[in-house]
Amino acid sequence: MNMADKKSGKDILQDVLSGDHDAHMPGLEGLKDLINHHGKTKPASKPQAKKTPPRQRKGIKKKSTHYLSEEVFANLEDARDTIENLLPEDVGSYISKSGIVDTALKMILQELADKGEKSVLFKQIIKDRKDK
Repeated sequence: MNMADKKSGKDILQDVLSGDHDAHMPGLEGLKDLINHHGKTKPASKPQAKKTPPRQRKGIKKKSTHYLSEEVFANLEDARDTIENLLPEDVGSYISKSGIVDTALKMILQELADKGEKSVLFKQIIKDRKDK
């Protein structure tokens, strides 16, 4: 409330609440025009090409949740750090735990397909079952 309104005893809040405020509020018509214009549709613009996230550019990936032992989880973080430090800076920043797991599984599964019962994966699973 400005000083002139205070001196005149004008109650702006009462004007707003009573609905009799169109004449008392300068700029209200402009605000109404802006609000009404906002609801109008704009002419169609050229659709923008949807950007594909970097992790999906080389192929379709699926999200999967698997449980890891605390030891493997910690070792995975250490492996990511080690690989990142071994690579040049511009390449190292692209190393992820998901990428490591994906690559490792490809290698292990290929060995299983090639060697079957003689594969490291098969032998380790048998050993782990006997240890339980």
